[in-house]
Amino acid sequence: MNEMNATLQISGEELLARQIKKIEDKFESFAVSVNETINNNRRVLNELNQSLSEALSMSCGSCWEILRKYPSYKGRNGVYRIFVGSKVKSVYCDMSTDGGGWTTIQRRLDGSTDFYKTWSEYKQGFGDASKNYWIGNDAIYELTKNKDQELRVELQRFNGDKAYAQYSTFYVEDEDSKYKLTVSGYSGTAGDALTYNNGNKFTTKDQDNDMHSRGGNCATSYHGGWWYRYCAYANMNGLYGQSGVSGDQYTVWHQWKVWEALKQTVMMIRYKT
Repeated sequence: MNEMNATLQISGEELLARQIKKIEDKFESFAVSVNETINNNRRVLNELNQSLSEALSMSCGSCWEILRKYPSYKGRNGVYRIFVGSKVKSVYCDMSTDGGGWTTIQRRLDGSTDFYKTWSEYKQGFGDASKNYWIGNDAIYELTKNKDQELRVELQRFNGDKAYAQYSTFYVEDEDSKYKLTVSGYSGTAGDALTYNNGNKFTTKDQDNDMHSRGGNCATSYHGGWWYRYCAYANMNGLYGQSGVSGDQYTVWHQWKVWEALKQTVMMIRYKT
C-alpha cells in the first residue's frame, strides 16, 4: 500500500510538472511572439521614418533648408538626401550644433576609409555619409557658389578633448579654377589653421596645383587631397594616425595641437546666420 501511494504521488507530481511545463512553454512562446511583433513594428516604423525623412529632405538643397522647412528635425542628426545641383546626394546633417542646419562636407571618425584619393575621386566624392566621407569638390562648389556659406570645423583628440574653428566666409570655385578656396573670418577655440590656404587651388596625388614648386607635390608628402600652399597647417584629409602620433602627414590642425594626429574631424557648412 505504501509503495502504491508513493507511486501515485510520483505520478501526480510528474503530471503536475508536465502541466506546468506546458504552461511555461505557452508563456514563453507568447513572449517570443510579442517580442517579434514589437521588433517588426519597430523596424517598419524606422523604415517609414527613414522614407519620410528622405522624401522631405529630397525637396531641399541643404540641411539648413530642411531645418527651415521642418523645424521638428532640430536635434535629429543623421543622414539625409538633398539636391546638390541636379544630383541627389546623401549627406550627414548636424541638426544640433549651434542651432543646427549644418551640411557636412567632410567627416572622419576612424581610419576605415582611405582619403589618399585621385582628382576624379575628390571631384565626385567618396565614402559613406553615415561614417567617413568627402562630399565631393563639385558638390562643395554647388553648395557654396553663391558665397553665402559659413564653415565650421569640429576637432577631437584621442583623449576626448574637443575644439572648433568657425569661418564666416567659405566658398570654392569650379573645376576649371581647380576648386580655388576662399576662406576668412575665423573665430573659435582651435586656432586659425586654414586661412593660410586662402586663395589656393586643390591638389591631389595625380594633379599638383600647390605653390611648392621646388618641394614636389604636397598631396603625396602630406598623404591627402587639399588646398595646399607650401603645404598646410591643416591637413584634414591626411593619413589617419592612431593614438595621437605626431607628423604633418596625419590629420592635423597645427594651431591647436601642432602635428598631433586627431581622432575625429568634421567640416560642415550652412547659410550665414
